[in-house]
Amino acid sequence: MASDPYVVAGENLRSFVAEWLNELENPEPSRRLLLDHANNPSDPDRAFFGASYVMQGIAPRVWGDLGSAEELLLFAVLASYFQDFPEAPWDSCAGYVQRAFEHVAEIGEQEAARRLVDQIREKDVRKRDDADDIATQLRNRSLGHDPGRIAAHERELAKASHRSLRAARALDPQVVISPW
Repeated sequence: MASDPYVVAGENLRSFVAEWLNELENPEPSRRLLLDHANNPSDPDRAFFGASYVMQGIAPRVWGDLGSAEELLLFAVLASYFQDFPEAPWDSCAGYVQRAFEHVAEIGEQEAARRLVDQIREKDVRKRDDADDIATQLRNRSLGHDPGRIAAHERELAKASHRSLRAARALDPQVVISPW
């Protein structure tokens, strides 16, 4: 008998995920827009909208140091799948989430953790280009060229990397997270 893919890092997430999916699949009317696009079979970007909708349902819960162990593990599973399959087919929230858990079960928690860390490392050390310079100029202008506001903004953005590194460590406590 195959192991349950909803058991991640020794935690059975099946009931937590079922509750979370119930919230996700029955949103308040103000939160339905992405889900409606994802569920529209004639929308050519439905896979993007679906993945974005699922990620928006968990990512804010684990921003920075926020979130429970279950939320962090769910984020780790979904982030791993989204990273490896950014245009994964969309049929429903439950189907997408199930494929994410099956993917992590297939590649293994250690490999998923390593890939999450590698993605952060690659973003950090990649060569910057003109688009990066333009984005920096626009950001600085929008923040009034105020060094304090710019630093606060950069610190807030760093929480996304911190979240991914925490997720990697939740999957594999031995994953190597070191300065690169």
